[in-house]
Amino acid sequence: MDVLIFLLLCCPVCLAFRRPALRGLPAGRSLSLQRASPRRQLVRLSAAPATLSPSMDNALYEKPLISLPFDRMDAAMVKKKYFLEKEDSGEKSYALDDVYREAVEKYKDDPERLEQIERNAKRFRKEISQRQRRLEMLVQALERHGLELRGDSWLTRSFIYRNETDLRNAVYTMHKMKVLNEHCNIRHRWQKYLEEREATRQPPDEQPPSREERAQIEKERFLFYDCVYADFVKEHPEHKFKYIPYRPQQDTGLAGVAGEGGTGV
Repeated sequence: MDVLIFLLLCCPVCLAFRRPALRGLPAGRSLSLQRASPRRQLVRLSAAPATLSPSMDNALYEKPLISLPFDRMDAAMVKKKYFLEKEDSGEKSYALDDVYREAVEKYKDDPERLEQIERNAKRFRKEISQRQRRLEMLVQALERHGLELRGDSWLTRSFIYRNETDLRNAVYTMHKMKVLNEHCNIRHRWQKYLEEREATRQPPDEQPPSREERAQIEKERFLFYDCVYADFVKEHPEHKFKYIPYRPQQDTGLAGVAGEGGTGV
């Protein structure tokens, strides 16, 4: 039943993909697939990529690696949690220790504010520790599957920063993207699908897509990628994802982390 539902959902995209590819987009048309602010927020907290090494996937995506500075926050969080005004450029971030020292000095005569600052800093330090554990857990899981960590992957950062997806799904998605990039020329095929999709508009729309249109394009992209991956592994089953679970003998101090033989973070 689940397979039938999946095929029904994917059918329009799969059929559209199998039609002959059409020519380029109309002049002035730009299909931006940038994500909304919650995911972009993770990318804002960036610094020099000292902790990650380049990989083939990163070269294919033509993006620089983004490191994972767990102790930094944006201006909105500084204001909300530590009552300080900071430049909100959308790119700048602030280290917890620096923010904490400044806030304590500014509100040293305000016991109520000091208590809130201490509580928020303690909570954030605990979250930093949990993020580090999730990073180590993900790196080890990826290594078991012959994959590398991508700092510029929103799913990677979502798992590490916010614990919004489970480990198996994160590893599966990284595996799927590696297969699609290395064997299916997915970016080119997706662009061809977009060109055909655009050419079928009557009349063609020369205005930039709205937020709703971009969201719909993203949904179609996920379905399109799933269809291409499903077709490929059907013909090449050796590339189908096989999850390699954590084994106690592989323990390096990560016991207690959800999905790796523990009770959760």
